[in-house]
Amino acid sequence: FHLKSNSPCIGRGLVTALAPLNVVPVDPNFGSSAITPPGKDLGAFQLDGSGNQH
Repeated sequence: FHLKSNSPCIGRGLVTALAPLNVVPVDPNFGSSAITPPGKDLGAFQLDGSGNQH
């Protein structure tokens, strides 16, 4: 899945209003692989390939 280049969702994410919570340890075996910031675009699939990687 991906956004089309003319989608109205591009650039509509709340990147300054939200911050990720680092409540799970970053650990390759028993935790998160990384703590990622909120996306720039609305939805899970970001135009630049960032966003939900799981």
